[in-house]
Amino acid sequence: MTVFFFNKSSSCRKQEGALLLLTLLILIVSVTVFVIFLINPIKIRNEQLNASRNAMAEYRENLVAFAFGSANGQLPCPDTSTNGFYEGSEDNNGCNEQEEVELGRIPWRSIELPPLKDAQSECFWYAVTGTHKKKFDNNQPNLMFNEDTPGMLRIINKEGNIVWGDQAYNRPVAAIIAPGGTLSQKAQDRSDDNMGQHSVVYCGGNYNAGNYLEVYDVPGYGTINNADEDSSSAGMIHDLVQGNLFDADVNDTILPVSRRDIFEPIMKSSSFKTDINNLALKLAECLAGYARISTSNELPWATPIDLTDYEDETAYEGIDGVKFGRLPYSVRSSVDTTWVYVDNLLNRGIYTEPPVINASAPAIAIDSTVSIPPELGQGPSCTPNFSPEESLMYQHWKDHFFYVLSCDNAPSAPWNTPPPCTTSDSLEVSGVSYAAILIFAGVPINDGQWERVGPPDVADAEDRKNEITRYLEGQNVNNYIELSGRGDYSNSDFTPPVSGSGYNDVLYCIRNNVSFDVIYPCN
Repeated sequence: MTVFFFNKSSSCRKQEGALLLLTLLILIVSVTVFVIFLINPIKIRNEQLNASRNAMAEYRENLVAFAFGSANGQLPCPDTSTNGFYEGSEDNNGCNEQEEVELGRIPWRSIELPPLKDAQSECFWYAVTGTHKKKFDNNQPNLMFNEDTPGMLRIINKEGNIVWGDQAYNRPVAAIIAPGGTLSQKAQDRSDDNMGQHSVVYCGGNYNAGNYLEVYDVPGYGTINNADEDSSSAGMIHDLVQGNLFDADVNDTILPVSRRDIFEPIMKSSSFKTDINNLALKLAECLAGYARISTSNELPWATPIDLTDYEDETAYEGIDGVKFGRLPYSVRSSVDTTWVYVDNLLNRGIYTEPPVINASAPAIAIDSTVSIPPELGQGPSCTPNFSPEESLMYQHWKDHFFYVLSCDNAPSAPWNTPPPCTTSDSLEVSGVSYAAILIFAGVPINDGQWERVGPPDVADAEDRKNEITRYLEGQNVNNYIELSGRGDYSNSDFTPPVSGSGYNDVLYCIRNNVSFDVIYPCN
């Protein structure tokens, strides 16, 4: 008889192993479910944030396109109500104040985009500085508006660190703001407000910025209210506090628009090059015309590059002995030996008899509104040759034009006779001598050249427009540093080299001959 023995301990071990395996499996499943539960909201939030950032970037791109297509690179006004305007259209309510920041919803209709929304399904808000916003009264920007014009916004995080705009030259000109959801500790009423002529059907809610944007006490800066747009003083910085869409206290996220975003594509465009060329050629003709009417073939003195007010055209006055500087508007100090009197370069009245003058008191200013006596004659003027667009372009870009005259063609008024000229004093481009050279400073080719700002734009700004290296390059700068202006000059075009170095100074030359021909491009 065969006897079978039952191994009780072996059976128990098998059951315990199966139970342990089942427990481990349950634990793995539980951890997996927990991790998925934990990660999924984070993934969703990241996807929402990315979608919100992409929408803001798309809006910035179209704001830049709007500026490119507008007169002089202006940005649109915000959408501040539907009272008389379709939702998403830029409004003119309050947008004519020159120095004030304007705040509202982004004018998505005006920049040809749909009403995109942030991660909390809210439409975006938009702030634009007074220096760069379009004005509805005459649709023109400030007295002088170009790539040097700084923004007035400064963006600071909750800890008191400046995120954008730590110096005058890099302050944003506009900001796109994602308001996020309603914060529980804030009394934010986002109920629909359809009291205007047109309903708020796309974005919903209302136009009260305080119901969307935050107020926060920032260390070192005090209370910053993102909904406050009061910035009426000239040169006043406007602060915004940066948060995160999912923060519990400040959930405004901000994307800046810089002046570089606006003007770099403008200055590289073929249309800008054409317009500047046409203007520069006429300015060069003004200089040539000055020499033609002077029996001594003299050209006016240049304007120093260091000015107290770069916006005021009357500050661009030729100063005795300055051979290399900015293009003069007023040429009163350049009376030649035949006593031909010229009031200003662009709208001049010429006397065939001298005004009262002596060694210590250069020519007396003549009010251009006073008609010149017929017996004294009326000289040629460049003004009739300027289109309104060219006159406006000169007004806005006058600080970008530099001018150098040769020793042979310098004024020789009795009180300031230049020393004798030598062959080393000649102005040359590629070995060809010229009487004068007009230079347009092209788009900045390095970060340092983007730093130029100056008075009276920003109260706290160091004047960097008075540094020639912020505008010109290479040998052209060296010739200025020598003060005589003499030497060989380098000609280029409007396109900066890929390397970020080299030349992009555009030269317009005036030949030293009887007719003073204007040459472009210079040989």
